[in-house]
Amino acid sequence: MYRERAGILGNEMNKDLTTLFTGRNLIKRDMVDSTNSQLAELLKKQPLSEGTALIASSQSAGRGQSGNSWISKPGKNILVSYVFYPTFLGVENLFYLNMAVSLAVKDYIANLAGESVTVKWPNDIYWKNHKAAGILIETSLQSGIVTQAIIGIGINMNQEIFPAEIPNAISLANILGFPFDLAMEFQSLCSFIEARYLQLQKMDLARIRDEYERSLFRRAQWHTYSDHGRIFNGKIYGVNERGMLILETEEKKILPFDLKQIRFVF
Repeated sequence: MYRERAGILGNEMNKDLTTLFTGRNLIKRDMVDSTNSQLAELLKKQPLSEGTALIASSQSAGRGQSGNSWISKPGKNILVSYVFYPTFLGVENLFYLNMAVSLAVKDYIANLAGESVTVKWPNDIYWKNHKAAGILIETSLQSGIVTQAIIGIGINMNQEIFPAEIPNAISLANILGFPFDLAMEFQSLCSFIEARYLQLQKMDLARIRDEYERSLFRRAQWHTYSDHGRIFNGKIYGVNERGMLILETEEKKILPFDLKQIRFVF
């Protein structure tokens, strides 16, 4: 269940948007289970224009990658899901959507926090060794084409203290030392999302992949990883066409890993 309220989020959150379509149709909620789930339910009942955003003050069951939960203090952060219809993308290029969205959120945060912002594969956004944002993309496919994508984004904005179970979380307020106007930041985020989506729409795939690989957390550095409990040192090279992470091991082997195989050790 959810409750509508504009107070925390602002009555004119998308008033000054400069985008063509991203965020122009805005659905505001106070409490939801998850923004992705709520947007998916709405799409079952009615068509929504491309770039429609559902934004919430808080989530009772926020979701991250691999079934992880997303924990956020009410009214402090950006919790938003967008719907896009990237029918120009074949399933073989599905990971480019992930790369484009990851770059958009990285661009947005780097615009505020500087050059220390990277993408922890596949799509967490880090400031130094701390997680500042997460992304969850859920797609619908038909005849080898991506017909719909619900893109959930959680950005730690004004929350200063995080639960002990997520010790490496950080907010932009932690980084920069002052709070942010969430309405203004939502508008800015929409602009960065749309810029990368339009780049994807032009099928500028080589540039997207190059920028994504150059933005990877720990790229070209020796660090420790876990593969089903086996601890090893590796160096990130990039990703393959399927989106698997490519590492070099100390034995000079170049190996691909999927999300369920590898864990970053801190």
